[in-house]
Amino acid sequence: MTSLEDRLEQRAIAGGARPHESEPYLSEAFLESVEHFSSFPGLAVPLDGATGAFHAPATCYRLFRDVSSRRLDGRLVSTVTGSCRRNEKDFASSRLPEFTMREIVFIGGGDEVAEWRAALMQSEGAFAAELGLDAELVQAQDLFFGAAAVNRGKRLMQHLLGLKYELVAPIAGKPVAISSFNLHRDFFTSRLGIEVAGVDSPHSGCVAYGLERWVEALRYRWGTDEDSWPGEVRNLVGA
Repeated sequence: MTSLEDRLEQRAIAGGARPHESEPYLSEAFLESVEHFSSFPGLAVPLDGATGAFHAPATCYRLFRDVSSRRLDGRLVSTVTGSCRRNEKDFASSRLPEFTMREIVFIGGGDEVAEWRAALMQSEGAFAAELGLDAELVQAQDLFFGAAAVNRGKRLMQHLLGLKYELVAPIAGKPVAISSFNLHRDFFTSRLGIEVAGVDSPHSGCVAYGLERWVEALRYRWGTDEDSWPGEVRNLVGA
């Protein structure tokens, strides 16, 4: 896992992202402020022995918390990683109760955030192809922020605006999202009081990599005989 995570961090830094380290747990007040409880009822996992503290359901939340109520000197591009926990109803190899997520977060003008995401969609699709994955980009159907997940109007708007794409690869014969490419518009910046110098209405976006899913997709592609894998893939998953 470390080799894959290192490679993804190196790619993020090469693209201009700065590593970000922070407290891994989130307060109830923060999750309430970004409408997590209403958007994803029952998904948050409380931290054992702590009142009002929760495991992060996504690593980008930690960064947004850390820059809340701040005025940034210019656009921000950061990468953050860590363990995430979600109280999923159905667990499988592709949907785990605890998993590792590497994210890159961009905050800036709306157009530059969209252009940044488009570039990463292309480069990460090419990276997956280099590793031999039969991956493709598809528009996601699930809501990923804002309003209750059952809200059909929100779901339609997300689809029409192209706010979330996923890089999908086969795992156990089924297409599974191994990365997602998300535009938040001003959802987080407006709710958290995040300002950017020279930008009237800053937007944000993120790219998320599910590390366990990437490993499983590579193993499904190259089989159980690890000695026969291409050297780069073997090194990447620590085989």
